[in-house]
Amino acid sequence: PTSLTSPKTLAFRNTGVDCRPPCSVLARSGVRPVQDSRSTIIAIPWPPPTHIVSRPNVLSWNCRLFSRVLVILALVGQILADAAQMSGLLAFLARDGIWAAAILMPAGFFLSAAGKGITKPNQFIVLLYIGVASLALGVVSLGIGLLTT
Repeated sequence: PTSLTSPKTLAFRNTGVDCRPPCSVLARSGVRPVQDSRSTIIAIPWPPPTHIVSRPNVLSWNCRLFSRVLVILALVGQILADAAQMSGLLAFLARDGIWAAAILMPAGFFLSAAGKGITKPNQFIVLLYIGVASLALGVVSLGIGLLTT
């Protein structure tokens, strides 16, 4: 076989034009093809390994989406309470109950799972239940206020 530094191989390497014959012709003639560059493809395992246990440092995407829905509901509730010209306790619950739920419920989800080695919710889960009650009171009082005016 011809070495990689033979004049035949160098002729293929030094020209700017790719005039090399196919590998099958080179193999029959005894000339080994020269590889001009290496692959730049990086091997990444997919799907990612599941044996690595990691805890997220930010709120999960479904918790953030849930809080956005509650904020939009609170904004719509403000507009409806203004349109109905509500006053008194019903107005307070309709305006502020949904806002409180938008803060308390995601906080209850997040804080009840915060900490190392947590396998079940801690005492902060009570924020979730307070938020549910606040949401229920806010939506019901908004509905009563809209129906009575």
